[in-house]
Amino acid sequence: MSNKNNNISRNKKQLYRPLSPHLTIYKPQFTSVLSIFHRITGVALLFPLLVSIFWVFCIAISEEIFLFMKTVISSIPFKILIFFSVFTFWYHFCTGVRHLFYDVGLGFEHNFINYSAYIIIFCSIILSVFTFILLII
Repeated sequence: MSNKNNNISRNKKQLYRPLSPHLTIYKPQFTSVLSIFHRITGVALLFPLLVSIFWVFCIAISEEIFLFMKTVISSIPFKILIFFSVFTFWYHFCTGVRHLFYDVGLGFEHNFINYSAYIIIFCSIILSVFTFILLII
């Protein structure tokens, strides 16, 4: 009977243990944070898509609504949101290209992984600034 109780208590302890280690156990690495940010930017890209769809509907509905939407888009806070949307696009694009290199087996050297992470951030910022300047002008 005692052996059976030991097995039951041991099974209960196993039920309360996590099946896999949680993120709180791991020390965040630069590349893992960028990977998580890649997923977040993929979801965040829904915002400019919805704004674009809404803008097209405003064109189709009436001229007054379109003019209202035009004033909203011309505002400074909206331009800041557009800049961050452009940054999320370029960041997601650059990390997607890096993942394409990973798919063919390139770029797995330890030194190059960290170097490529810095390249991605630098390229994302530069491409975002150039794109934003082209959108403004």
